[in-house]
Amino acid sequence: MNLSEALDIVVARTGHVRYRDLCDPKHPAFDPTYPPWIISQAHKPAATSEVQAQTYPSIGKQVVNAAGAAVRFVASGFARVDEAEALRRLAICQGCEHFDAGQDRCRKCACWLAYKAYAKSEKCPVAKW
Repeated sequence: MNLSEALDIVVARTGHVRYRDLCDPKHPAFDPTYPPWIISQAHKPAATSEVQAQTYPSIGKQVVNAAGAAVRFVASGFARVDEAEALRRLAICQGCEHFDAGQDRCRKCACWLAYKAYAKSEKCPVAKW
């Protein structure tokens, strides 16, 4: 199986079209570790795909979650946690079953963790932090 075929399979399973950018040597976001990983993922049976096992909330719910987070952040006066606390939160997220490493997002609330972990007003949707 070549990379193009593998990308078609993995993108169809996950819906993450960004994998195409990460595998394109001409793209600024190219990551040389992704092409072999994509090919290995394409060889996995669809039923065992981790990404397929969990999906994100509906688009409507994602909009509500994002708007709520923005309102809380503004209401807090843009309060941020210190670097150590943010890194602690990120480490917890990265070990969680709801973490999507390909997107750096939580599948439970759909938040981008690079932002959420730093906002003092935010909390984990499954109460891990």
